[in-house]
Amino acid sequence: MKSLLSDSSLEDISIPLSSRDSSSVLELSRAPSAKSTASSDEEKATPKAPAHRAKYKRRRRVYEKIKPEYRYKKLETVIEGQELRNRNSWWGQKVTAILLTLFICIAGLKETTRMIQETKDEALKPEDKLNRVERGNVTNQETGSEDENDSEEDINELTEIPDKLRYLANIEDPALPTDRAFFWHIPRSGGATVKLIVSQCFKLTVASEQGASDVSDKISIISDLEGNQYINVDTYTAKGLEHAKDLSLTTFPRVDLIATPLIYDVSEQILSNDYRGRCFTLMRHPVDREVSFFHTHKAVLFEGMTIDDYAESDSLQPNWMTRVLSNTLEDELTTNDLEIAKHVLQERCVVGLLRSKGESMRRIEAYFGWKLDGERANECQAALLDWNWPNKNKHQIVTEGTDLWRKIGEANDFDMKLYHHAEKVFKAQGKKLLPRMA
Repeated sequence: MKSLLSDSSLEDISIPLSSRDSSSVLELSRAPSAKSTASSDEEKATPKAPAHRAKYKRRRRVYEKIKPEYRYKKLETVIEGQELRNRNSWWGQKVTAILLTLFICIAGLKETTRMIQETKDEALKPEDKLNRVERGNVTNQETGSEDENDSEEDINELTEIPDKLRYLANIEDPALPTDRAFFWHIPRSGGATVKLIVSQCFKLTVASEQGASDVSDKISIISDLEGNQYINVDTYTAKGLEHAKDLSLTTFPRVDLIATPLIYDVSEQILSNDYRGRCFTLMRHPVDREVSFFHTHKAVLFEGMTIDDYAESDSLQPNWMTRVLSNTLEDELTTNDLEIAKHVLQERCVVGLLRSKGESMRRIEAYFGWKLDGERANECQAALLDWNWPNKNKHQIVTEGTDLWRKIGEANDFDMKLYHHAEKVFKAQGKKLLPRMA
C-alpha cells in the first residue's frame, strides 16, 4: 500500500475523500491539464482545414512528384508530332512537284507528237492520205490532239438537204405523237439484230420485209413462231412500198417501227407532213461491210471467187452508203453528193456504230422512249447484242494496212469519208443530244 502511494502518477489524486465534498471532486475531474489547455488554445488560433482540402493537398504532393517526368513526356510527344507534321508536309510538297513535272512532260509530249504528225501529214502523198486519214477509224489518240471542235467535221453549209427528204424530221426538233420511228437499214451492219431486238425484246410491231409473204389488200398484224409481231407489208422493195402506201401504213396505229434501206422511197411514198419519220441507223466500217457482204453471199452470188477476186471485180458495191443518202444511184459521185450525205446523216439521223452497238442501242432507246419490261427483256437484249448475235458470219478478217484492205478502201473512198464523218457525229450526238433526252 505504501508503494502504491509513493507512485508519482497517483500524487494528484491521493486526497482523502473525507476532506472534500462531492462537488470539489467533480470540479477537479473536469479541470484541464496545462498540456491540454495549450493544445486547445492552438486549435482556436488555427482552424482545422476541411477534409476535401486535405485530400487536394495530398493529390498535389503526388502530382508535384511526377510532374517533371510528365512534362518531359508531353514535350517529347509534342516534338515528335511536330516532326511528323513537318515530314508529311515535306513529302506532300515533293509529290506535288513530281505530279506537276509529269503533267508538264505529258503535255509537252502530246504537243510534240501533234507537231510531228502534222509534219508527216503534210509530206504524205494524196493516196497515202486516203489510207491514213480517211480510212474511217482515225481517232484523236492517233493524231495526238483532242479538240472540242473535232467532234464534228466541217461541212459545206451551202449544201441543202434534198426536198424529197422533207418529211424526215430534224433529230433536234420536238417529237410529235404522230411521228414514226424509221430505221435506215444498211446491209451487213447489224440491222437484222436491231429489228429483232425491237420486236422480240421491246415487243414492238415492225414494218419490214418480214411481212412480204403475207401481203393482202387489208393491213394487219402477223406473228412468227416466236411471237414477234410484224405488219403484213414489204418495205424493202419499191413495189412493196407502193402497196404499203395504198394501205396507209403510217396511219395504222399499231406500227411502231418502219425499217428499210430505201430512205428516199419511204420519205416520198409513206411519210407525210402529218406523219413524219424520225430516222436512226447503225453504221459499219466500209471495208468490213464489203468483206462481210462477200462472205455472206459467196455461195450464191460469188461462187468460185476469192475475196481478192471480189475486190477487183464489178461485183463490188463501192460507196453504197453515199449513193443511197445522196440519191445518186447510177451517176458518178461528186464531192457535192458526199456533202449531201453528210448533211442527211448529221441532221436527220441518230447515228449508231456497230463497233459500239451497246451504247448505240442505249441512245436509240432513250431517243424514242422505248422501255424494256422486266429482267427477262433485259436479258433478251443482252443476249442478242453479245453472245447470240443473229446472222453472224464467221470469216477471215482483212487486216488494216494490207494491200487488200487498201484496195477495198480506195474503191469506197466516199464511204470512207462518210464513215469518218459519222464517227464524229456519233461523238457529238453523245454530248449534245443525249443530255436533252435524260
